[in-house]
Amino acid sequence: MKLTTEKKFFWQYLASSVVLLSGVVLIFLSFFAPPKGEISPSVLTAFGEALSFTGAVWGIATSSSRKTYEIDRKYRAMEQKEAQ
Repeated sequence: MKLTTEKKFFWQYLASSVVLLSGVVLIFLSFFAPPKGEISPSVLTAFGEALSFTGAVWGIATSSSRKTYEIDRKYRAMEQKEAQ
């Protein structure tokens, strides 16, 4: 099964959204975690911030890649139309 560009962008957006949402949930939960001695709230906060940053950067990269792809596709279509 070949992964088309549209499906690739869909899966990239989905993955970055899941990572971003996971980071936000962990940040939110770190405010309510009692210090039981197993995992410090600061560790949860740091991990949540890392996931949020990763999701945001991944989403921005995917978005800019998609826009570049669309511009390139339109330009190639214009070139083919002029060549005919």
